[in-house]
Amino acid sequence: MNKGKITRSLKNKGFKETRSKKHLHFVYHDLEDNPTPIMTHISHGSKKDIGAALFSMMASQVKLTNAQFSQFIDCVLTQKQYEKILEDQSR
Repeated sequence: MNKGKITRSLKNKGFKETRSKKHLHFVYHDLEDNPTPIMTHISHGSKKDIGAALFSMMASQVKLTNAQFSQFIDCVLTQKQYEKILEDQSR
């Protein structure tokens, strides 16, 4: 999947970006803009696409299945629905 598309989708759904020398870090902020412990990162590397292994790792880091993460990136899954999934997982 395209790295730019993933980055845009994360930022549009509550993830705040910070940069380090090697990575773009994304920390999830809930609907009330409170930071959470949920985070993921993407390397600055030259590749424009994220491979399947890294995609799967990112999905796990944000507490979603690969299918859910794909829906999240494709804007089928909203931030509100994402929060509901997180809430259901914490029960």
